[in-house]
Amino acid sequence: MKEGGFSRLAFGHHLDDIIETLLLNMTFHAKFSTMPLRLPMFGGEFDIIRPLGLLIKREVSEYALAAAFSPIGEECPWSDQSKRPEARRIIDELERLNPGARVNLFRSMENINRQYLPSGRDETE
Repeated sequence: MKEGGFSRLAFGHHLDDIIETLLLNMTFHAKFSTMPLRLPMFGGEFDIIRPLGLLIKREVSEYALAAAFSPIGEECPWSDQSKRPEARRIIDELERLNPGARVNLFRSMENINRQYLPSGRDETE
């Protein structure tokens, strides 16, 4: 990419992808992590960005349909081995129980109250 003078690579991940990854990482790896909206690489010389990361999948799909975009390429080649569909179903069920759950899951990553976590440590410690 550097040869072409590019400094960013944009991925099409949306909010649903981000919270699915969060749920999968928590469940299978015991880590509170997901895909960042911007990931600097190579000492800041290159960024991976996710410009659709604040939009839910339905919004992206509706826009693509209205704009008459054609799908490009296949889904992930490992999708048949993925746990992502199960994570998606869990999130759909949470959304059914509480409309807005998707956005709340996403927002919770920015609203962590460490005093009420098992370590009990305050952010200032």
